[in-house]
Amino acid sequence: RRWMITYRIEPFWHCLPEIKLLAPAHWDEVASHKDVRAFDPNWDLYTRLANAGSLIVGTARAPAIVGYVAMYCCVDSHAKGTLGAESAFYYVEPRPMRGLIQRNLIRFMCQYLKEKGVQYVKFRNKLAHSNAPILENLGFVPDEMLYTLKLR
Repeated sequence: RRWMITYRIEPFWHCLPEIKLLAPAHWDEVASHKDVRAFDPNWDLYTRLANAGSLIVGTARAPAIVGYVAMYCCVDSHAKGTLGAESAFYYVEPRPMRGLIQRNLIRFMCQYLKEKGVQYVKFRNKLAHSNAPILENLGFVPDEMLYTLKLR
């Protein structure tokens, strides 16, 4: 039972204090371009999006949060009759069975979104910290590549 993980959808304001505790480790592990941007999450923006129903948060708990996934949900700008979702941020703390927890958290979130009428889900995948095997195991396929240019 000590490895029992529960997955749930939670109001952003409810889980924000715990997410704030994990966020620095999340940033340290996977953030890119730390030389041009500092760790300074826009919690107010995320809160406004959540209050508007455009940000959905799923958590993995044991019983404290050990992982989270936040999804932007909106009508597709190219197909106004289509509801889509895209990952805003997601993280599972380093621990035994981390990959399994992440896989189950993503699967849980996708099932929830499907029940809410979302027709497609996009997940960002950092090339330097790839989650491609987990995403592909769940049925995701590579679709686009995001390029970044640092301007100074």
